[in-house]
Amino acid sequence: MATLVRQVSTSHCVVAHISGPIQQFYLVSLYFQFSKLIAHYAQQLTAALECVRFDRVIIGADVNRVSPIWSEKTTTSDSNGHCFKDVIQAANLVPLNKPGNLCTHISDNKDIDITLVSPKLFDKVINWRVMEDWTLSYHRKIVFEIGKE
Repeated sequence: MATLVRQVSTSHCVVAHISGPIQQFYLVSLYFQFSKLIAHYAQQLTAALECVRFDRVIIGADVNRVSPIWSEKTTTSDSNGHCFKDVIQAANLVPLNKPGNLCTHISDNKDIDITLVSPKLFDKVINWRVMEDWTLSYHRKIVFEIGKE
């Protein structure tokens, strides 16, 4: 069952509590517009994480930026990448993007989509991968499974 966490959900940040027979966790979906500074979205993510007490969280984000934290295809971060890196490190989040996978964005051949997980769920997220399936988007599907406690 999924329950929307309204107090921190916006048009570009959706937070849901997921409750199932084998796991309970929070799922955060973020979209970072090019027209806004990444600091705006970093604040939204921080507020969402504080609301759920940084506990058992999986985050999927289209950050529209690249960073060596989640992409092997770049060696430097711009100022936007540094700002988001600070949030990732402060929240002790672990990127699931793995070296050797397909790029997450087809037309630019870049990894601008990131999956992050809190340490309590790191060992429970299995088979994370970027799919080559055809979609109506320039973004490839990212899929994973949640294992048992």
